[in-house]
Amino acid sequence: GNNSDKVYSYIAKENDKNTNGSNKIIAQAKNPFQGKVIVLANERSISAQEAFVSIFKNNSRGLVVGHPTPGSYDGLCGGNKRRVVLPNSHFEIRIPLHASTWTYIGTNNYHKGEGLLPDINVDENIDDVLSGKDSALELALDRIKSGLTVK
Repeated sequence: GNNSDKVYSYIAKENDKNTNGSNKIIAQAKNPFQGKVIVLANERSISAQEAFVSIFKNNSRGLVVGHPTPGSYDGLCGGNKRRVVLPNSHFEIRIPLHASTWTYIGTNNYHKGEGLLPDINVDENIDDVLSGKDSALELALDRIKSGLTVK
């Protein structure tokens, strides 16, 4: 749910900043991990997870692998949600009731209204999904095993 900056504090480097509009330095947790980090993100990365990706990307802390997040740099998806059930199909959707004030402070290429873009976009197809294959995770693990640098 909340406090993505506290989760980030366990991998924070000195002087990493929050992206919540305050631009405050994130206090490092005791003995934070200082190695290379890969974060997985996709269209289901909402709320605190999307806020975490925003902090991670804006501090250039490592590599983001997967798909764009559903919100945008100028308004991440989160907060209380309204549950809507479609009358005929009974499909359910939860719609965030507000956009947060999280802001984009980096220099990456950004177009208004698009989500937080991964550094490496991973293509998936229906066969991968049906077989339970997680292409983004596999790519991240391959990069770690081969010793490739994060960026």
